[in-house]
Amino acid sequence: MLPLVALLTLSGFHPQPGSFQAAPQAQKYADWKAIDDLAEAIRKDYKLPALAIAYQKIGEKPSAAVAGLRSSQNNSGPVEDDDRLLVCQIGQSMTATMIAHLIDEQKFGWNTTLAQALPEIPMLDVYKSITIEQLLRHKAELPQIDRFSQDQLKAMIAKAKNATALRKAYVTALLSMEPAPLAEGQTVSTNSEYVIVGYIAEAVIHQSFDSLMQRHVFNPMKMSTALISPVGSMGQVGGNNEVVPHVLGDFGYAPYVMPVTDIDSIMAPAGAGVSCSISDLLKFAVFHLKGIQGDAQILSPASYKRAIKRQSDGASNPRQAGRSPKRLPAPMEPSTPK
Repeated sequence: MLPLVALLTLSGFHPQPGSFQAAPQAQKYADWKAIDDLAEAIRKDYKLPALAIAYQKIGEKPSAAVAGLRSSQNNSGPVEDDDRLLVCQIGQSMTATMIAHLIDEQKFGWNTTLAQALPEIPMLDVYKSITIEQLLRHKAELPQIDRFSQDQLKAMIAKAKNATALRKAYVTALLSMEPAPLAEGQTVSTNSEYVIVGYIAEAVIHQSFDSLMQRHVFNPMKMSTALISPVGSMGQVGGNNEVVPHVLGDFGYAPYVMPVTDIDSIMAPAGAGVSCSISDLLKFAVFHLKGIQGDAQILSPASYKRAIKRQSDGASNPRQAGRSPKRLPAPMEPSTPK
């Protein structure tokens, strides 16, 4: 019997991940009976503000539980089953799922290059042959957002009329930057790769990233609580009467007030400002695991495996030792976007 499991804690944003040690009582969870009791026991043992946990076994209904408070230091009340939780880098897998669905629809291909997908964006030659698959697998070695000054980011935000325009400005500026020097064989993964692939979908389909995610991921998977918006905005984590982000310090977890910023809008395809309930997160996990097992419902079986695969022996480094990127085989590979 194969369990299908998704798990989130509400105490994200850990500035000191090494300071969090496993609770000595961990072995006692092996014989748990009720998922609600399990969630509360783990929360207490690890001194978490709150915990959400969900699982599903093949042939059985999904089970989910939440325990704790929305904030450890105010009266915002207990966390509810449908409260949104930040999914962080799981959002990248959601973006990859959307891109894979568009590839199944032959809007572009795994091997479509940046030059083919974004002909209106001027870019350095070193970036032109990078493929969508290399972006999804963190093989493009692009500059990171910290290469931009605060003044540059403020200028982008001031000129952009919406999130799509903001991402276009970011991608345009990014692809004009020289790559960071790397030693031979070194690789660097950046969130910028997912910003670019998210903007490619917007540019080719002429719809916003939010709309594309609703149409190709959230709606088909019935993820009714899924939301893409800056942290702290209305209805989002950190907003009024919502779950509060926490940081782990020397004295345990403490609430962290995050200012509403358009940086989340830039980084949305990389997972920034993407949230959903624990039950909806489980739906996303189950759809992928079923797809890998051959029960494909949204993507083709090949795309289920390809969309969530982060590393591959076949995906080459486009800047390694000056070699051009190796093209990977794809079942559907139009030469240019439709």
